[in-house]
Amino acid sequence: MDVPDVLAMDLPAALACCAAAGWMVEIRETAPPGGKPSGKPRVVRFEITGSRCGVLTVAREMGKEV
Repeated sequence: MDVPDVLAMDLPAALACCAAAGWMVEIRETAPPGGKPSGKPRVVRFEITGSRCGVLTVAREMGKEV
């Protein structure tokens, strides 16, 4: 089974990659305690839940990279 390499991708690109590889995914969002960043979502985890099924956990970017 070929698992898409989507870690650190932004969410739209990760969804397109998963769809192209024939994977059905659910999306879960995580955030730091006490706040919710407003940047674009990036994949921080890909958990396989079944045959070609998985969960993408995403976190939003905070500010600019240095």
